[in-house]
Order: sequence, then C-alpha cells, then structure tokens
Amino acid sequence: MGNTRRIIKRLGKRVVQVSYELEEKVEKQRNGRKLHSNSGTANVNASDSSRKQKRGFTRLPGVWNLPPGKRTRVLLGKKMQPIGVEGGLLGSFSGPLLEMASWHHCSQLGSKLSKFDYPRIPAMEKWILHSINSKWRNWKSNLKAAHYDSSQPLSHHLKHLPERVRRDQWKKLVAFWSSKEGKKLSNINKANRAKQKIRHTLGKKSFARITAEKEAELGRELNRVDLFILSHERKKGKKPVDKAVAEAIGSMNDLAEVYPELCKSDTPLNEDVVSLVLGKEKPGRIRCYGIGPCPKDFRASNSSCHPKEKLRSENGKDEEIHKLKEELKAAKEQLKTTNGDVQELQAQLKKMSNRVEKLSAYCRL
Repeated sequence: MGNTRRIIKRLGKRVVQVSYELEEKVEKQRNGRKLHSNSGTANVNASDSSRKQKRGFTRLPGVWNLPPGKRTRVLLGKKMQPIGVEGGLLGSFSGPLLEMASWHHCSQLGSKLSKFDYPRIPAMEKWILHSINSKWRNWKSNLKAAHYDSSQPLSHHLKHLPERVRRDQWKKLVAFWSSKEGKKLSNINKANRAKQKIRHTLGKKSFARITAEKEAELGRELNRVDLFILSHERKKGKKPVDKAVAEAIGSMNDLAEVYPELCKSDTPLNEDVVSLVLGKEKPGRIRCYGIGPCPKDFRASNSSCHPKEKLRSENGKDEEIHKLKEELKAAKEQLKTTNGDVQELQAQLKKMSNRVEKLSAYCRL
C-alpha cells in the first residue's frame, strides 16, 4: 500500500511537471512570433498565425523585443493601406500605444512606431491615427458594457476598478457616463447603431488585407461589388450573413448583370452598383475600402483618384522644382561669365527664385 502511494505521488509530480512544460511551450508559441531580418528589416513568419486562437490582450512580444536596428517591414496596398501579416501587426500594435502616460510630446508616437519600417507619408499618418482612435473608442465601449451599471451610484463603480485602468481615468469616465451629457450621447449612439442593417464578417482582418490576398489569389482587381460580397459572406458555406445582406447582394448582382459598366473602377463613386443599392457615401469613409480612403479623395469628376496618383502628382512637382533649381543654377553661372546685360540677368534670376519659393511653399501645404 505504501509503495502504491509513493508511485502515485511520483506520477502526480511528473504529471504536474509535464503539464507545466506543455503550458510553457504553448505560451511561447502563442507570444513568440518569430521575426526574420533582411538588411536591417524584419519580416514576420506567419506560419503560426493560421491557427485559430482566442482573442486576449494585445502583447506582441516579438515586436517589442526586436534587436536594436531591426524593424518589421510593412507593405502598402493600392490605396496606401498596410497589407499582409505585417500590416495586421501594425494595426494591432497601435492599440498598446494608448497606454502611454502622456501625449504632450508627439515624438513618443514616432519612437514607439520605430519598430516598423513603412513609408512616412501623410496617408500612413492618417491611417495610424484613425486606427488608434478606433481602438480607443472600442476599448471604452467594452469597458462600459462589462463594468458599468447605470442604476449604480458613482461610489459603487469606484470600488470596482477594472483591470488595466487607472483609478483617476476610471473616475472621470464613470462620471461622464453618469452625466446628462453622457446619457444623451449614449442614446444618440444607440439610435444610430440600431439603424445599421448591414454587418461584415471580416473580424480583425482589414478590408485592405483581405482585398490584397484575394486579388493575388484570383490574379485580377476586385471591384466594390466583389469586395462587398467577399466581406459579407460567412466563411463556411459562402452564404450571406443575414437576410438584409442577402437582399443587398441580390440587388447588386441584378444591377451588375444589366449594367456591367457600373462595376468598373472608373465609375463615379456615387453612381456605381454599391452606392445605387446602399445609398450615397458619407463623408469620412467609403464602403468596402476600410480606414483611409474617403469621398474627398476622389476627383471632382468623380472618377477614382487613388493615393498613388497623388504621390505621382507630388513627384511631378518635385521634378519641376528640381528643374527650376537647375535653371537657377545655370543663370547664376551665366551671370558670372557673361559681359552682357547684368541687370536683365539679375531680373531673370530674381523671377526664377520667386517661382521656386512659391512652388516650394505650395508643396509644403
């Protein structure tokens, strides 16, 4: 009997040890996303990202623990939005930035994002700030749903401080939710939310990422009808997520069959199939495009104007500035060597200088 107990005890210790080792191994696989460097730029190995995992707190130790000088390279899609696994990492990484103690110095944002290698252009700055704002709003919404009860007094909520929330911030947040202004805004938001009849099925993956993946798979560009169907069908069975989506897809397919030209990318924004079925686009966003593009990015003629075209336009201005500078340099040389009309050359020189200054000032706007 004593031998049996000793054997059971040893087996119990062994089971605990094996359990601990397995737990540790799973944790390492979950958090230890490997980053491979290439000429000072790191790329993410996505082999372990295909496994379905429960969503928890965003930690990303593989990004935070990158060696000095190594960065995760992020590629951009046609509309200047992050794509690929690395683009998803950048989107997730923007959430923890909200935990910074102070935003008085914007340099903090740049130092944190130095973990990533991406084009420093206005479109990306806009995308990052929109991403942070979206996560900030979602975080507050989740806190309110999980920890706030409008029937309880302020003192009750202060006794139940949520994890990862500072007491001073929680106090201000609960005070606002309990105020007349906060309740009025909440009712307005609830009413607006109730009007939303169309739900997408992308989850955490952005429109830009799913678009890039599908276009690479099919070998062709997707139009907005393609993107709407792709983002509003269930993964299993490829069926619409609900009745409202099914009716919208049916109407789009009917219109596309009769008027296929309304599905082309050069169709005016509010005259394509998606807008005809769902209504005109509102300021600040465009359906099926995700964070970044908005109606004002389209030309006055309503034909599509991608950010890449803007970049080409800016590059053209840079070339014009360079050309003017070369002319200015040649004029200066001519001024030194010629015995002709010095005053006329000086006038030309001043005129060219003014043109360069005006064009440079315009490009900085």
